[in-house]
Amino acid sequence: MKDNQVIHHGNDPWAQVKEVLSQRIDARDFSTWIEPMIPRGATNGETNELELAAPNKFVQDWFNEHYAHFVRDILFELTDREFRVKVALDPSGRKGQLDFALPGTATVEDSAADASKRQARSRSFVAEGQGLNPRYTFSRYVVGANNQFACAACLSVAKKPGKTFNPVFLYGDTGLGKTHLLHAIGHYMLSGGKPMNIASMTSERFTNELIHAIHHGQINAFRKKYRRIDALLIDDIQFLAGKERTQEEFFHTFNDLYEAGAQIVVTSDRAPKHLAQLEERLRTRFSWGLIADLQPAQLETRIAILRERAKESGVELPPDTAMFLAEHFQSNIRELEGAFVRVSAYSSLNGVPISVDMARRVLRNLIGDPDTPVTVEQIQKAVCDHYKIKLSDLLGPRKQRIFAMPRQIASYMAREMTDLSFPEIGQAFGGRDHTTIMHAHRKIGAGRRESPDLDATIGKLERKIRGV
Repeated sequence: MKDNQVIHHGNDPWAQVKEVLSQRIDARDFSTWIEPMIPRGATNGETNELELAAPNKFVQDWFNEHYAHFVRDILFELTDREFRVKVALDPSGRKGQLDFALPGTATVEDSAADASKRQARSRSFVAEGQGLNPRYTFSRYVVGANNQFACAACLSVAKKPGKTFNPVFLYGDTGLGKTHLLHAIGHYMLSGGKPMNIASMTSERFTNELIHAIHHGQINAFRKKYRRIDALLIDDIQFLAGKERTQEEFFHTFNDLYEAGAQIVVTSDRAPKHLAQLEERLRTRFSWGLIADLQPAQLETRIAILRERAKESGVELPPDTAMFLAEHFQSNIRELEGAFVRVSAYSSLNGVPISVDMARRVLRNLIGDPDTPVTVEQIQKAVCDHYKIKLSDLLGPRKQRIFAMPRQIASYMAREMTDLSFPEIGQAFGGRDHTTIMHAHRKIGAGRRESPDLDATIGKLERKIRGV
């Protein structure tokens, strides 16, 4: 994507497919394998064929093997028609090749000017090729009561890295904007005119690079790369759980950067104190600076996000359709934006105006049927999935808190979301006495009023079960 815009080109199918793909695959993969592809003529309803051109045979083969089926599926989602995807070599004879060289190095084909440009890039962004998403900037971040504090904190450290809050720890459920803020910090730092070395990556990529360095005897180069930078932006730190060697390396990297005054920003799906599988010394360091949480966006904020995306895209989004989307996608902004992309792309490709009825039809597999009654089995499955426990443990006699708490939550939700009586719920939970279910209902009900975290968890489970 260019100029931080969501692109809509009439009913150009490739532009629409790229929009959806940008929401679903890693930014680096999108830049490497999707951006180089160019469409070769319009697709019409008679042929149902999308023709693309690849810059070279390697990209052609890789795209056919790894991405062509994604493109076919997306075209079917957007049009309800089966498409054939044909990939040829670029007839213009472009010589572009993938460059897997390390930052600051030149391939044989590089000219002196190309090498100079590459070295300049490496001075400003050490994790070259891993990419800051060009759409994730502060200017595109819609601020509401749910994220105002986190956004203000991130803008502050972007303006004065290492001077205000350090480290910054952002946490919240998936799709609430943590990655957006992380990349926005990087973009702002690089836009200041002062050369900066910034590393932005997921904790998984940090782990993979460490493994590669160990395997190839390059651990000193790895340390030199990440301990002499101006800012470290790490996404999804929770995935370091159980990786002792990676935690050890990250701990020393953190210490060196912190002592040098480099800015550190970390995101996670939960607060530091709840990252039980991370070493205590890491959790302690995450608490040294500022901890900010992101909550699900309120209805007004979700509508504002949709209006902003519609404005960027040049799409006419009726107010009632915006309300419909905002009401049905409450807990995850990424899913909300994905639903908008799907509806607007369907409208563009099929030449039909956006409406509530059209949105309901296009998103029927995502929003479910609100009139379908909820079953106790659905509740039990959702709770087991969330807490990662077996159904037999949820229904069984084990009294450890890791089983008892989910069991009480599930029985509470069964009373709230179904017409079952306390005795009937007791039977559905391993033949428990109705007084046990009544006690759980009172306990969890009181807990929801006293604990915002518990209330948010149950609300998230309810929305998942109802398909909204």
